Amino acid sequence: MRHDEDGLFKLRLSYDLDKRIRTQMIPYAIPEIQSFQLVEKQQFRLFIQV
Repeated sequence: MRHDEDGLFKLRLSYDLDKRIRTQMIPYAIPEIQSFQLVEKQQFRLFIQV
């Protein structure tokens, strides 16, 4: 597999039940963070519904 570009890439592999494999190199850009908040909580509760 070759690519002619510089930078970061994600490698995507997909396959099916007939053992056919497809590869893709997708350009990846790191997202810019617009805002950030630190949230502090004294107690943590986990609710599980069944």
